[in-house]
Amino acid sequence: MNKIKYLSIANFRHLINLDNIRIGEKLTVIAGVNGTGKSSLLGLIGHVFSFRDDKGVIIRAIDNKRFETQFSEVFRFSPKYDYHSIPYSYSLIFENGTIKEAISRYVEADKRFRIDVGERAKASGKMNLPVIYLGLKRLIPLAQENDTFIKTIQDNKLHEEERELYQEWHNKVLVIDDKVIPQHTKSLNKELYYAVCDKYDAFGNSAGQDNLAQIILALLSFRRLKGELKERYPGGLLLIDEIDTTLYPAAQVQLMKLLLKCAGDYDIQIVFTTHSTEIIGYMLNPKDNTFYFSSEIIYLHKPKGTIEVIQDKKQIDGILADLKHSVQPKLKKEKINTYLEGEEARVFLKGIIRSEISKNLKISKFNSGANFYESLLKEKFSEFKKSIIVLDGDKSKDKEIKKHKNVLCLPGLVSPEHVFCSYLDELSNEDEFWSSQLGGYNKQTFLMNKPNNTTDRVKMKEWFNKEIQNWGKGGKKLINRWTKDNQKVVDEFCEQLTKKIEQFKS
Repeated sequence: MNKIKYLSIANFRHLINLDNIRIGEKLTVIAGVNGTGKSSLLGLIGHVFSFRDDKGVIIRAIDNKRFETQFSEVFRFSPKYDYHSIPYSYSLIFENGTIKEAISRYVEADKRFRIDVGERAKASGKMNLPVIYLGLKRLIPLAQENDTFIKTIQDNKLHEEERELYQEWHNKVLVIDDKVIPQHTKSLNKELYYAVCDKYDAFGNSAGQDNLAQIILALLSFRRLKGELKERYPGGLLLIDEIDTTLYPAAQVQLMKLLLKCAGDYDIQIVFTTHSTEIIGYMLNPKDNTFYFSSEIIYLHKPKGTIEVIQDKKQIDGILADLKHSVQPKLKKEKINTYLEGEEARVFLKGIIRSEISKNLKISKFNSGANFYESLLKEKFSEFKKSIIVLDGDKSKDKEIKKHKNVLCLPGLVSPEHVFCSYLDELSNEDEFWSSQLGGYNKQTFLMNKPNNTTDRVKMKEWFNKEIQNWGKGGKKLINRWTKDNQKVVDEFCEQLTKKIEQFKS
């Protein structure tokens, strides 16, 4: 299926300049408080399509409706507010790069306001894709309809396998074990297969069962269409307004699971509007990848009168607070405990990381060797599993210790004190790093203080901690100079560290 990737709106009522709104590969949730334009988005998406077979013959769903949206079901245009000189216009962008544009016009001859898709003069028109739109008319219960127009039809329109799936899906969503049979019933407003059993018939169906039955019928229609068209099946689009209405919270969650499965099985994109914090909170839970990576949220926010689109899933707490008209508490961000092998490593790390990285870290003053940390990681001590361990560069070739996802090594292939000793040793006497002042820190002073035996780790540490006072506050002057000459390795280290931090945030 050539799936929808983006929706861009130049102008439609109060929706202005909303570019590249992402549409989910499988599910898309449109949410927001009342009056933000959720249903408008749903209608605009569906209007771009119609569906015919290869011979131009209309193909119908199980309930005998066309696989396309009826514009009158979605919109009523106002002569006062909609018929103006500035046309409404928007476009859908597809995975293969195709762009379908739509623009409004008022036809004076028959007093009609319409939105044309493509260049009608060139007959490019709508895209050929089956669409089912379930609007709010579906929520009128059968018990509230005129008896004169209600009749039960004895037929076998649903195949045996479809009847079995109907019962399976019906019971799974509502979490019941009734043995139900879909009964074909027509009324003034709809044609539907109601769930009946030995306890109730179509008139005894709850509003939730009624709503669910129409969603199930739509899913079965796409399933049947795929089976009939086989390799010619183009995929499909299911649009549902106010999906949560009449369903209790647990059923809403079960319905999301069913929709996700059917979206994959029958190659359909499902877009729906909702006010349900239960659905939004469940689908955008970053700890559950089931929905997180195959779904999108389109949150319509109206902070100061103008509609904004929020699609950042990390703003889930703010979205839920906005729907409840409550203020999201500002939580203090927990910093990640970070452990190193010694004071030299701590000075090195603080000197090379940027402020946006350091604000996420709580660099511990606890010191220990690499072997100690490795033993604790092997024993799965919880404190060290949820911390970042930064080892000296001399451990960068140790494949065993690097297997742990929360471990990385400082730049350089040796310990920090050796990194800086070697660097200073290689600087020429005339280098700008050395002080030109009388009695200042220069190459001669460095050479005189340098340990004779640089392989002695204890002596090297003692040298570092005495010498650091000559390198600027916290060794910053030397670390900055070293970073300037080793920018690539520092950038690579910072990138690795940032990825570690993101692992803990997700």
